[in-house]
Amino acid sequence: MRRLVAAGCQALFVVLSVGLSAACGSEGGQVPRAAPTETPPRVAVPEETPAEREAVVERVDVSGWVATDLDEPIGGRTVRIVDARGARYDVVTDGRGRFATGEVAVPYDLVVAPGASSPATVHLGLLRPDPYIEIFERDGPTPSPARQTIRVGVRAPGCGASCRVTVVTTSPSGAGTTTVPCGKGDGVLVVDVAHGWRGLALQPDELIDVHVLVDDASNASFAYARIDGVASAPGDTLDVGVVAPEPVPATDAVDIGAKGGGEALVDWSWTTSVALDVSGARASQAPGFVFAAAPAASLPIRLPLIPRVEVRATVSARHPQSDARGAFHRSTEVWSGARPLSVHPIALELAAGPEMVRPETGGSFSQRGLGFEWSAMDVGALYTLTVVDTARGGARFRVLTAEHEVPLGRLAQLGLPKLDLGDHIADLSASPRVEVADAASPDPAVRRQRQDRTRPGVTTRLRIPFQVTR
Repeated sequence: MRRLVAAGCQALFVVLSVGLSAACGSEGGQVPRAAPTETPPRVAVPEETPAEREAVVERVDVSGWVATDLDEPIGGRTVRIVDARGARYDVVTDGRGRFATGEVAVPYDLVVAPGASSPATVHLGLLRPDPYIEIFERDGPTPSPARQTIRVGVRAPGCGASCRVTVVTTSPSGAGTTTVPCGKGDGVLVVDVAHGWRGLALQPDELIDVHVLVDDASNASFAYARIDGVASAPGDTLDVGVVAPEPVPATDAVDIGAKGGGEALVDWSWTTSVALDVSGARASQAPGFVFAAAPAASLPIRLPLIPRVEVRATVSARHPQSDARGAFHRSTEVWSGARPLSVHPIALELAAGPEMVRPETGGSFSQRGLGFEWSAMDVGALYTLTVVDTARGGARFRVLTAEHEVPLGRLAQLGLPKLDLGDHIADLSASPRVEVADAASPDPAVRRQRQDRTRPGVTTRLRIPFQVTR
């Protein structure tokens, strides 16, 4: 394997106005592999013999990927690794987004240089030999198949003046929904649903399921119908015929809401929402029938007992000064995941999230100071810190870490430039019980589990303004 420090192809990690620049690439279709260059150690360590050093520090060969959140490989992008001994590895991704190094002492820090629409992306304290670094980046508008119109006729049973018809469409990579009043008379109500696609392309032979629910505002009566296996045809209008929803039983009133938070959440504004998941846990978003969204910490509700359907509940809370005090925002959200329908209450535990220690809200932050710090949560968590230069526009870097601080010295070792003087924003999110290794997993289900609404989860967010000084 050709080393990047070979004559004529030494990797450079030069700071430009947009951040880190690209270095020499690979040749002959091989995965770029970097050799270490020495940098000052991150922290002072006692003098050790080479034998002691080898016995204490584990080393791994790192072979990873850099790609967008749409799984598009990013080639020609500089990656820098600084390992536990302070050795530095610089390499450029090949056309498949691949890179490789050898003999990296763990844990190690890694940064992917910024792109035209993305900041430098940093992972601190990685152990895994196979990091998949996901970059939220777009070269232009995200292409997707044209929406498909699903037309269904509904012969709704009488349910009074508050009667409504909701039609939901689901497929492995798409969804759609619309709600209309029933109107008067016993005729057929024609409902059009725009089925949109979340991916860049459809799965082979993708089929669409159509769900029809008739209910009233008081949740006193329900009727349901279903059509399975509608062919996908992006851009077309497809008439699937007429359905006559049949009455279905309902649960008793179920209490759904939040618990926990204590005094930290006093005076916050609350929202509780309940939806029925008709996707069969195939989709992390757009679960189906939305039943309630109330400005309260909990609510009682009756739900229809539809076969093969599960319930999802979400509770969120916002700090009373969110978005009213400059750039300040603080919120927390917890969701149940997809659960079987039952008469048992759903109690979701909220957490207020960490407090920012350094910098303070609206306070100053030294270019040469210690760095960012926040209070640690009671359980392990994945923290994501994004720093935005509001004076000049654009995010400077995005850091993922399991620690409750981001020292400026570690960022400097990775080649990130000092923050410019002036106004900035620090945006900190926390995902409890998520490992930093999970955020860099090659398995997309593991890598994105903190956004997966089919399983229980919680996230907190804190955004504060601050000013960088000398």
